Amino acid sequence: MSDNQPSMKGILLSGTDRDLPDVLPAGISRYTNFAEMSLGNRSRLSSAFDTIVGRTVAIKSLLPSCAVDRRHRRRFLREARVTAQLQHPNTVPVYDIGTDPELGIYFTMKRISGENLLQVIRRLSQRDEEAKTAFPLRRLLDIAINVAQSLAYSHVRGVIHRDIKPENIWVGNFGEVIVLDWGVAKVWGYPDELEDLSPPTPTELAERGTSVDPASTAVDLATMSGADLQQRAAVEPRTDSDMSDVGSHSEDDLEKDQLRTLTNNGQRLGTPLYMSPEQVRGSQFVDDRTDMFSLGVVLYEMLTQKEPFRGRSIEDTFHFIQNWDPPKPSSQAPFADIPPALDQVVIKAIAKRADDRFQTMPELIAQLQAVMDSLGSG
Repeated sequence: MSDNQPSMKGILLSGTDRDLPDVLPAGISRYTNFAEMSLGNRSRLSSAFDTIVGRTVAIKSLLPSCAVDRRHRRRFLREARVTAQLQHPNTVPVYDIGTDPELGIYFTMKRISGENLLQVIRRLSQRDEEAKTAFPLRRLLDIAINVAQSLAYSHVRGVIHRDIKPENIWVGNFGEVIVLDWGVAKVWGYPDELEDLSPPTPTELAERGTSVDPASTAVDLATMSGADLQQRAAVEPRTDSDMSDVGSHSEDDLEKDQLRTLTNNGQRLGTPLYMSPEQVRGSQFVDDRTDMFSLGVVLYEMLTQKEPFRGRSIEDTFHFIQNWDPPKPSSQAPFADIPPALDQVVIKAIAKRADDRFQTMPELIAQLQAVMDSLGSG
């Protein structure tokens, strides 16, 4: 789907005016020039050239080791079909779904150039001058509004994303903002066979190699390795002043950190750092406002380059999400000139109680737009 190279080939008449072949190739045989773009734990993303239409597309395929697993197949097909049916400027168009003896099940979609929002946030946290110029406050708010527009549309269609995070937001080289990965979306009116909402037992937590220690708190993650994050046995009590270091981005840490991965071990669906309190509790009554909370956390991170609820472990993070109120963004990022009105918007979006948040995405969009208008055209 994605490519971080802004250059692209021009359109040539030799590629647009040629006649169709006598026999049209079917399925995957219509594609040539396959090139792997990325490889994940469950799927592979490749680029390929569509010989009939004459365009380069992205092809996502489920790895053979996962294709035999019913949940993986179900999630993969859900992602393809939900994305295809959410025809909105902020979702990626899906062209085809199919199966192939060698490739397995796959779907094709538009290939876009750019980077994901996490990469943008990392560059901003490193005070990269090019990133600071390309992503001033107005641009960051525009990205958030585009994401909210996509979610507003999906909510009207009865779909809750449930895994909004920077990695699932694509920022194109030509102004596009695309919300990705609808594989764990909740579709109203249908049973959800992807998860078991029962809370984890102490035995299950022990088997996962984690422990619940409400007294333990976050540490300076910028100086710790991924192994340290998981092995450290004790930390100092947390105070508001600790937040100056909590959530600072280190590329090595983020690549290894389990807090950024999807939780789908028979308990909860979502990514720990961005899950709403009701997701953490395993509530069966997750609605549109859980996406509101997750987007609020993303907005906080965009503005401050810090994750508001990061803990030493998943259990610490879940404890903070349910019980701890982070400082307002402007106090975390005095360099960013965050207006008080924007502080209020973010804090309301990440309220613990769903009833205390914005109740719909259009409400959030209106408030973000009002902040943008107050900034002027500069």
